[in-house]
Amino acid sequence: MSYDFVYPPFQHQTEGIGLLRSHRYYGFFDEPGCGKSKVVVDGTNLLFADKANNLTVVVCPNTVKATWSNESWGQIMTHTPATFPVPVIVRVDAGKRLADVEKLKAHKGLRPVWVIVNYEALRSEAIQQWLMQALQLLSPSTLVLDESTRIKNRTALQTKAAMRISTCAGRRYILTGTPITNNPLDLYSQMNFLSRDILKFPSFVAFRNRYAEMGGYAVAGRPVEIVGWRNLPELKLKIRNHSRVVTKEVALPDLPSKLYAKIEVPLTPDQTKAYKQMREYAIAEFPGTMDRAMAPIALTKLLRLSQITSGHLTVSDGFGESTVQRFKTNPKVSAVVDLLEEHERMVVFCMFIAEIQQLQDTLTERGISFGSIYGETHNTEREAIQGKYQAGNLRVVICQVVTGGIGITLTRGHAACFLTNPYSYEARRQAEDRLHRPGQTHNVIYYDIIATCDGEKTIDTTVLDVLKRKEDLSDRILGHSLEEII
Repeated sequence: MSYDFVYPPFQHQTEGIGLLRSHRYYGFFDEPGCGKSKVVVDGTNLLFADKANNLTVVVCPNTVKATWSNESWGQIMTHTPATFPVPVIVRVDAGKRLADVEKLKAHKGLRPVWVIVNYEALRSEAIQQWLMQALQLLSPSTLVLDESTRIKNRTALQTKAAMRISTCAGRRYILTGTPITNNPLDLYSQMNFLSRDILKFPSFVAFRNRYAEMGGYAVAGRPVEIVGWRNLPELKLKIRNHSRVVTKEVALPDLPSKLYAKIEVPLTPDQTKAYKQMREYAIAEFPGTMDRAMAPIALTKLLRLSQITSGHLTVSDGFGESTVQRFKTNPKVSAVVDLLEEHERMVVFCMFIAEIQQLQDTLTERGISFGSIYGETHNTEREAIQGKYQAGNLRVVICQVVTGGIGITLTRGHAACFLTNPYSYEARRQAEDRLHRPGQTHNVIYYDIIATCDGEKTIDTTVLDVLKRKEDLSDRILGHSLEEII
């Protein structure tokens, strides 16, 4: 069966297709924008031509299901040649009727079958059973985890489901540009999904004790706090033959550069007062009201400090009712407006809905066209906003960084700013690569808008420093050289 690539693959994609075809279990840790999905589509199509694969199940975040499955512009149809058998594409959604597996089996060996399902849907027992049946009846079959860090928590229901389903797939692949989002322990579930023969540890505790230095506070006389890392070169050797890392510098040398800049803005007097109260006493009064914000635990305190620097605060009236109160002015929003004097178009990443709403109000007042993508935005609306921005019909796209930072392309703009940084290294890196990917023709500048409190650093600087350290740790384990990994 002949196979004519719709788009000629880059060298790193050709090598990736070869790795997929020659390895039953493999991790593609290429940076976002390097074309991992093309590797999967072309690679599994070639396996189908070799009669080595009939069904490919892709598990992905809900927001990118259409990116895989859309029959007009999705990755499967985009990269499958017109001369190749037309794929059968099935979307699985929780709460909706499942396709008849026997009818899918009728296509076995005649047309490649694709099933696209989101991680949350794996929690359904019925969907688990359906997927396992499909993988077995259409064997040989393949299971792909897109953004595989969604299974890094080994105790999560969707992780346990993915592990259970994986036993029915002869080939297993994981895709993510950020396999380590918090620390090296993130690799445990991901590598075990591929094969337990990679790490070869009988339990998570044994894995942790080998690579983590335990200390700090103790439970029942045993230290349970991770205070450092050890044996990381050994861990790197364990995974190097089962995964690869490709950076854009290697894969796409002609792609323009990323540039970074920090803009410091002072908190207003009201914000400063609330910030100092929260920092010192874990309680803050909202100006002009009797409402208070309290932080009984450290994580809540960090969140409240981030809220204050972002122009709002979740407060309680003392009778059990909580509301979000905005400060009268938000210096960060003003900084965005100033940046729009320099840049024709911009993408603004936010963490909180309240700051999105405040930015929306300001842009509306000034007659600046924008679209917003956050948790409540339907997939079709996301696609429409992306299309308008790419066509030049919107000046600004506002994205909640966790939900709007994946599955979309915003290369029409050359500037982005982070109004508030996420606490997740993966979310930050994914967000950056909405602009910095194939199709971008200019250097991309990323502005971090950092609040200061009476000239001193705030939680904003702390978060940014932590994100940088996570990147450094990832480099130590994975490396960033294609030649070294292969």
